[in-house]
Amino acid sequence: MHKYLIILISLLLGRAVALSAPAEQQWVDSLYAEADTYYANSDYVRSMELLQQIMPVVEKAEYTDEDRATCYSLASVLNLRMGDFDQAIDYAEKTLVIDRASGIKEDISSSLNTIAGIYQAADQPEKALSYELEANKYVTEEVWTTYGHHKSFGGWYISTEISRKTRGCIETFHEMGRMC
Repeated sequence: MHKYLIILISLLLGRAVALSAPAEQQWVDSLYAEADTYYANSDYVRSMELLQQIMPVVEKAEYTDEDRATCYSLASVLNLRMGDFDQAIDYAEKTLVIDRASGIKEDISSSLNTIAGIYQAADQPEKALSYELEANKYVTEEVWTTYGHHKSFGGWYISTEISRKTRGCIETFHEMGRMC
């Protein structure tokens, strides 16, 4: 507890404090948990303030890509909630780069869906559809690999919201159908 008070006072006074790696990791974890709590309570501004304190630390080499992706993902959602679509996209794309490097298909698909949701919220449904299409490729591949050989498997529904005004939706659904 004593270390955290010294860190807090130093941060408030604008002084840098050299921390050991375990202490720094505990500080990051603690601040991230606090930021996540503020997010859960819809205090997006305070959550973002805390996250901005963490970002320079987790971007250092000794932190994992998973640490960075977790922070970028929350920053993306926070910016979306605060209406800053450009910043939301920037952070979501940083998360996607890390997810692609890891090769974990579920994470890649999740990041693609996040980007699609941001474009949907920014009233850019055509861009949203292209990301949804790519995300669905991963889902389709996973479902087909896992269940495609079973006789009882007959397919699944494609659930995507569109309107008559959404340009490119017919081609997108056709492409998704071809994947299935």
